[in-house]
Amino acid sequence: METAFAVDTLNNFVYFTLVQNYVLNNTVVDHMSTLARWDGYRIEPLDTFVSGGALCATFYKHKLFLGNIGDLYLSFPPDTPDFYDTRSIAMWDPKDRKYYDLKGGVGGNYPFIYAMTVYHDTLFIGGEFTYTGDSANNNIDTLNHGIAKWYMEDDPGCWYIEPRIYFNHSALDTFYIPYDADSISIYLENNNPYVDSWQWGLGDGGSDTVQCLYHTYHDTGVYNVKITVTFDDSCQASYTRNLVILKDTTGSSDTTSVIYARISKSFKIYPNPAKDRFTVEANTYNFDDVLLKVYSGIGYNKRVLALHSGYNRKEVNMQDSRSGVYFVSLVRKGKIIATKKVILKR
Repeated sequence: METAFAVDTLNNFVYFTLVQNYVLNNTVVDHMSTLARWDGYRIEPLDTFVSGGALCATFYKHKLFLGNIGDLYLSFPPDTPDFYDTRSIAMWDPKDRKYYDLKGGVGGNYPFIYAMTVYHDTLFIGGEFTYTGDSANNNIDTLNHGIAKWYMEDDPGCWYIEPRIYFNHSALDTFYIPYDADSISIYLENNNPYVDSWQWGLGDGGSDTVQCLYHTYHDTGVYNVKITVTFDDSCQASYTRNLVILKDTTGSSDTTSVIYARISKSFKIYPNPAKDRFTVEANTYNFDDVLLKVYSGIGYNKRVLALHSGYNRKEVNMQDSRSGVYFVSLVRKGKIIATKKVILKR
């Protein structure tokens, strides 16, 4: 099943589609593709559409365009039996999290779109189609044999900046001061590498103006950590996340959250991109029940390898898998400790 990927470089998100069966009145009527995005640590479902799977995707003016084989059916709103045919192409707007059709799309004898790219502030679309517009309503814009273009004005405002905060290279938000220490150092990470400036409020009166930093917390409590980013001199966006610091009272410096943070920090994949195989390194410390799982971009489980306690170095053979984006997770007792993206490129 074809799956489309697109990267929002400003926010460091990977958008993709996950394909599953769509059931209506106890009958499988088509494949439902769920639009989702990956922030480096978590997958966030966004919306749904019914189709055979999007074939290509790209960002244009900070909005996501999806191209498909044949008709592209969209749900407005999602998860309802009412779907609308957008004729092979549609736009998903992150601002209001809603799909829009594009003036009848493209048409012809089984039309499809297989490539999109932005050039000189215009979106160019390539595929197999003979016209753009809606022939059913005699609203054909023009005859276009395999290539067309789409232009729109910028959508004003700063809605497209979506800052996030991550702690200790993970999706965790709770950490423990070791029993034999009076403080803990936390790595604070923002996802916006290309903005002009960063302003941190660290929750304990401290502040900083870099994208990522280590900060030491001396007391237990809930810290309201805030990041404000500025882009193009005038656009600002803020994000706040609670950081929970507790004291380990178990008499051991190796609490689960501390070890998980260490495991995540030791997690490496190389080469990346890879051709037929790649190597994973990870130190699982005293845990002997950590699994290494490899998933395809549409969520299929491709590999499961058991890791032993201590240092692990595993070669993962992917010769039977096609080129694309895959996700590699370290999992313990059903909980994801860390995930990295790897690209197979042949």
